Amino acid sequence: MGTENNINKINEEKVANNKVSTPVTSTAVVCSKCGSPMKDDQAFCSKCGTPKVQKPTETFCSKCGTKLQDGQGFCPKCGQKVGLNVEQNVMSYINQFNNQIDNKKKFPKKPIIIVASVVVVIAIVVGIILSMPNVEDKLTEGNYKDAYKIADTTKEKNDVKFENIAAYCSNICVGKLKDETSFHLVTAWKDNKNIVLKVKANNSYGNSIINYWLFSYSSTSKDWSYWESYTSDLEEKDYSDGDTSEVLAYNLGLGYAEDAMNDGEELSTESVTRINNLFKENKLGSVSLI
Repeated sequence: MGTENNINKINEEKVANNKVSTPVTSTAVVCSKCGSPMKDDQAFCSKCGTPKVQKPTETFCSKCGTKLQDGQGFCPKCGQKVGLNVEQNVMSYINQFNNQIDNKKKFPKKPIIIVASVVVVIAIVVGIILSMPNVEDKLTEGNYKDAYKIADTTKEKNDVKFENIAAYCSNICVGKLKDETSFHLVTAWKDNKNIVLKVKANNSYGNSIINYWLFSYSSTSKDWSYWESYTSDLEEKDYSDGDTSEVLAYNLGLGYAEDAMNDGEELSTESVTRINNLFKENKLGSVSLI
């Protein structure tokens, strides 16, 4: 009998040792004092009577979903006021806007690369343009032939020809002065067949005077030749002053000069400056007609 009781006792112990207890899930609420499980509708522990401690509720931003800490009045990420609900359609626009910003932050180098490429292209184009010969540079050099070639418009080409003729005739004028070093072109006028240079230079007494020099174009020789020079008063000669043929030629030329000055085209200030600079640089003598 005693042996049978011992065997039963041993078997009961084995069963007790092999019995598996049901674990309490991490979501169950337990007594803060004795650890006994507590149901959701319990306000006090049924074993020790300790009041149930409510599990703190986590709060999230209604706009961006960021977890909020206790006491925070505004979301630290988007600035949304805690407790302020955002309508669903508004949230949709906000999320789209935030996604666009995030995408831009992810790829910040793309616009920089595009801008840099545009700057490089512009620099190359400007460099090419600056390196290309232009009309003004060629005129400054006295290279009227090349200036005429690269001139784009008919007006530009006519302006180049006018300046070329004025420079060519100025060189002839220099050779006829009493003091060649005193030459200074004031302005010029031209019509279809005649050109008049207004020149300031020293006379034989060393006084600076203004004279008008008339040059006419010959279609036969295809050249401009000196006709006559006139004093600043531009008065006709009286036939009793000398040889009739000379006086006739003088007065006829004066009429041509006045027609060119009144009805013709006047040389630009820039052209006058370039011609005077060519004279100072001793380049006027190398000018030929184009």
